Amino acid sequence: MRTSIAGLSGGPRSVRPRVWAALVAAGLVLAGCAQASAHIAPTAPAWTPIALNPVSASASPTLTDTVALAGTVVPTLAPIAPISDADWMRGPAGAAITLLVYSDYQCATCADLDAVLARLQQLHPDDIRLVFRPFPLLTLYDKTSLATQAVASAGTRGQFWKMHDLLYSRRGEWAGLTPDEFTTWLPGAAQAAGLDGVQLADDLATRRYEPFVADAYNRAVAEGIPGAPFLFFNRDLMLFPPTLENLEANVRLTLLAGRQFDAYPPFTLEPGTDYQARLRLNIGEITLDLFEDTAPLAVNSFIFLAQNDWFDGTPVYRVVRGQYLEAGDPTGTGFGTPGYTYELEGSPARTFNRAGVVGIASDDPATLGSRFFIGLTSLPLFDSTRTVLGAVTSGLDRLEALTARDPLTDLLLDAEAVILDVVIEAR
Repeated sequence: MRTSIAGLSGGPRSVRPRVWAALVAAGLVLAGCAQASAHIAPTAPAWTPIALNPVSASASPTLTDTVALAGTVVPTLAPIAPISDADWMRGPAGAAITLLVYSDYQCATCADLDAVLARLQQLHPDDIRLVFRPFPLLTLYDKTSLATQAVASAGTRGQFWKMHDLLYSRRGEWAGLTPDEFTTWLPGAAQAAGLDGVQLADDLATRRYEPFVADAYNRAVAEGIPGAPFLFFNRDLMLFPPTLENLEANVRLTLLAGRQFDAYPPFTLEPGTDYQARLRLNIGEITLDLFEDTAPLAVNSFIFLAQNDWFDGTPVYRVVRGQYLEAGDPTGTGFGTPGYTYELEGSPARTFNRAGVVGIASDDPATLGSRFFIGLTSLPLFDSTRTVLGAVTSGLDRLEALTARDPLTDLLLDAEAVILDVVIEAR
């Protein structure tokens, strides 16, 4: 998973460090709301119990001055508690991907992330499980205690997610209210949404779920969570901005692991045989003459992948008009690999001296995989630095007509050109 650099000077190459994969391995608050004095330190979490009243002077039901909360906190990246039946979860338990989020209901960034995660689950209903852990930012917001009490109240009747969705989807209506006004507004809104507004009003009036709020706050602090929203992807901390495009890319790359191969395939090229490939696209057919004489490793790999349906349904994910286009990655991100690599095969007889020459994209001489590019002009900068896989013998005009596409910004848009399948012919 690497950052691809587009443009003639850089061309279809990639640069380290690995972006989407590596950035999941370190932690950072996601441009959200941090507790007032939060900072990261390599020590065990420690605090002194304090009495904390929310920032509002209103007498509305909030945390009382008898609830002990964590004070003088030194957040750390401590191990998080294992996911259990006590957590609020949405999605299949056996999903390949678990997204664990610590979040606050009054925080605007948290509401934005919730909408992104909901959309992501819509795109991958069978592959993603969402686990939500409330982290009420009590030192920052005046109604976060009330909102968290409300989801706890609904949760005891099996309606946690209904209240959760109500609070986030209608945050614009209540975020500016006073705590008193919010206490009046919420039961009516809950009742209209099919929740028990009468029971909710009683729970808020009696402060029945204040201990839940305190426990949620203290647990997040004990685990070193410095703010909200804070997101884990399969228990790895997320570092990159949690946009839908970034998360979608990481989902696709994670799911690709189930299709990858453990090692470079057996060598099956027959001596004296000429190999060609017919790429059947939704826009028409493209034929390639494969250069098995000067690039046997690349051709053998390409044929293996084609015969194992690797290319079927994959997009032409990058188009730099007048320069080149890229394909060969089932994820459409430009970072997918078949799980194995092989070395550069340079030959003075094979250069990128005209349009239609096909090369293998790579980071360095030992990282060739399944991604390939087709030049739409001569690309002399790639001579001796990219393996020449073959050349287009028909259909180049179809590729030259494609509109520009960048996988980093167009990932969620349908690709104009999609490889339906690849047929290998031997002569």
